Amino acid sequence: MRPLLLILLSVIVFVPSVAHAKRKAAPKVEPIIYEAMRYAAPNDDGRRTYLQAWDIKANRMVWEITVFRNLINPLLEEDVQHVYINKMSIREGKLILIAEDDRAYSVDLKTRAVKRLKQPPAEMPQANHALQRTAAGRIMNNRSDERCTLSGCNRENGTTVTMSACVLSASPPPSLSLGR
Repeated sequence: MRPLLLILLSVIVFVPSVAHAKRKAAPKVEPIIYEAMRYAAPNDDGRRTYLQAWDIKANRMVWEITVFRNLINPLLEEDVQHVYINKMSIREGKLILIAEDDRAYSVDLKTRAVKRLKQPPAEMPQANHALQRTAAGRIMNNRSDERCTLSGCNRENGTTVTMSACVLSASPPPSLSLGR
């Protein structure tokens, strides 16, 4: 009886120390290609969220900018306080970044000015991700002799969306109908 009581007491004492909150891995955000540049949010540092701009042809980083910093409370576990970027999109020459805690930021790609938005913008239909990846692959492989457009179909309302964020892209096969 005494060994059983000792085991039960040990479980009660040590389980809470093992069950501390650990956060899940940082979200993977796909880079965005716009006007021969690749914009990426690496999500590798929960204290500082930053954006990198890469020249696609030279495959070198052109600039890096801090979007926001996280103040860490030393009395709490650090990793559960990290905040990362969840979504990125391009709107009117500005990169829109949405953080895990629903904070929204706009980065002007010409001036590199960062502005916190009062609320995240409404969702816009996105082009087909498979076509976007194909376009990115063609740009990365320097196959600049191909000229075509990137389009996709918004499944919710059936409208065709043309995405001008890619310099080069792959045409969908003729058998694939993307619009009305």
